[in-house]
Amino acid sequence: MTGAFAAPAAAQQGPTVFTQQQQHDWLSLTPTRGELGALYRGQRDDNNPGNGSSTHFSEDRFEEALTLQGIGSIYHPNLVYLDMTGTFGLFQDQLDNNGESDNENGTLYEWDLNATLLRKEDIVPTLYSRRTRQVVSRTFGANFEETITQTGVILDIRSKAVPTRIEAYHSDQDQTSPGDQTGDFHLSQDAVVWHSEYRPDTHQVLTWDYTYNNVSQSTGDIHSNFQTSDATLSHSIDFGPKDKNNLSSTLHYFNQTGDFAIQQFHWDELLRLRHTDNFETHYEYTLDQQNSSNVDQTTQRATAGFTHQLYQSLVTNFTLGVEDEQLSGGEDSFQYFANLEFDYQKKVPLGRFTAGLALGWNQEDNSARKTQTQVIDQPRTFGDVQPIVIVAPGIQANSIVVTDPSGLLIYLPGVDYTVTPIPGAVQLDRVIGGRINPGQQVLIDYTLAAQPSNVTTTSYFSLGGRYDIQRGPLRGLGIYARYTRQNQDISSDNPLAFVPNSYTDTLVGGDYTFWLMQVGAEQEWHDSTIIPFDATRFFARLNSPINSAMTLSLNSAYDIIDYKDQDNHVQLWTVSAQLQYRFTRNLFGFATVLWRDEQNQLNGDSTGWEEQLEIQWHHRQTYFYGRLRNSDLSSGFQDNHFQFFEVGVKRQF
Repeated sequence: MTGAFAAPAAAQQGPTVFTQQQQHDWLSLTPTRGELGALYRGQRDDNNPGNGSSTHFSEDRFEEALTLQGIGSIYHPNLVYLDMTGTFGLFQDQLDNNGESDNENGTLYEWDLNATLLRKEDIVPTLYSRRTRQVVSRTFGANFEETITQTGVILDIRSKAVPTRIEAYHSDQDQTSPGDQTGDFHLSQDAVVWHSEYRPDTHQVLTWDYTYNNVSQSTGDIHSNFQTSDATLSHSIDFGPKDKNNLSSTLHYFNQTGDFAIQQFHWDELLRLRHTDNFETHYEYTLDQQNSSNVDQTTQRATAGFTHQLYQSLVTNFTLGVEDEQLSGGEDSFQYFANLEFDYQKKVPLGRFTAGLALGWNQEDNSARKTQTQVIDQPRTFGDVQPIVIVAPGIQANSIVVTDPSGLLIYLPGVDYTVTPIPGAVQLDRVIGGRINPGQQVLIDYTLAAQPSNVTTTSYFSLGGRYDIQRGPLRGLGIYARYTRQNQDISSDNPLAFVPNSYTDTLVGGDYTFWLMQVGAEQEWHDSTIIPFDATRFFARLNSPINSAMTLSLNSAYDIIDYKDQDNHVQLWTVSAQLQYRFTRNLFGFATVLWRDEQNQLNGDSTGWEEQLEIQWHHRQTYFYGRLRNSDLSSGFQDNHFQFFEVGVKRQF
């Protein structure tokens, strides 16, 4: 039989085979790790104020926990992929708070759960939930316990044209201090985070970022609730010969409702033109609008300048600009400014010489301000001995709010920092043992009171240099010097309302590096209309692997500061040492010691000791650890003593 419906001869031979579709379990779990653990934690916190009642808190805590970790899937790993870790256990607490004993028994739990759906597709959602607990140390202060619980969803859009990630989550963060509720912190946050990028070609990129936050937080007796919307749209394009030129555009919108209500809009255009390999010009325009409860403020700023590099030795930067500020009450401010900087470096006999010269001029014409103005999120950094000084006419000390860099954690005045008004400025000092560590950056909000009209003219000059000897018998020696002069003149019908910020600052010093050691000393004379001082500083550092098993680090600093107007003499000597030692392949130890001695005629003397010891031992699946921390801080106002001890064992299977 022939025709269109005739089967091929090969198809008519051999048996017919029927196949069965591969079967998948609807749920598969593969445990990869298990762990049993137990620990004992003891801590003691004693505070003895000089003019109040002493307090005592102690805790003895036992924990037993089981941790399981595994991966799995629902039907197929490409449909729903699971990655899960869970810790469940019991605790027994014996507490003594100022003589009142209490026993608490309960459960403890931590987890980290992730479910990724359709992970081979272009749109990949991930559901997650996690809860973590940790003990955080404060230098010269009691530990606090931090618990963070977060649940959310992430949507990854793997688009070649517009890759996007969107995340929505709810988070609860708690920080509690043992026996002390004044510094407890709680944050409840609902957030949406959106990031997208679009690259129409290799020369340009368009970026979109948006964050929504609904925040409720409390620190001690301070409570706040607010909602924020933060959106940024930016565009960058390279153009011209070899794409050496660039235009960057940014639009930023921020709106906060509830407590601390404020609305901000920012527009920035930055054009960079690369004329030659050694010469570049730049032009920038910014528009800032800020609306708060008491004032609306619009600021426009335009600058132009250039950067020129002469061979490899001299770099010159120049910027010229104007700024106009308009307030809703009819007040205005207009300023001109110019800055010129030279950076020079050169190989010289036996080493290298670097130098810098900076010149600046600014004139600001301010009309009378009838209303208050708000300054938001001014970044500053706390030192160990020298305070933060905010120089601003009419600053209201009681309006100051200090937060961490996220703007969410509000620090407590009197607990974490103190505020001292001085003529033309305010002084912020860090409280030793509080939650602000030396060298930590913070954000500061404050309000400026109404002020009379004025014309403020400021000129600035700075010259500095450094000579590093890199060869010869004095190899490792560096000497440096810097001279800075600022003159400020304020013309006003009410000159008593202002304190011109004029100063002369002279700094000379040197350091010497030999072996793995570095030592140095410097002297600074700061002659100023606001907080003049003389400072002498010494330091020594050592960071050395003594041998294959031991590493030693030593740091010491000694500061002597005389504040002339305050008639205050301050001496601060700090010494810290860190030692790491591996006894055997399985036994490891770590020890730190910190000593601090401050002599302060105005704020009182204080002495602090802090020691911490940690040991770790592991053998196959067994892990043992022990931690010991002791902190003592004594001053003329109070004595604080804190001890912490923890020992634990874990067994993996």
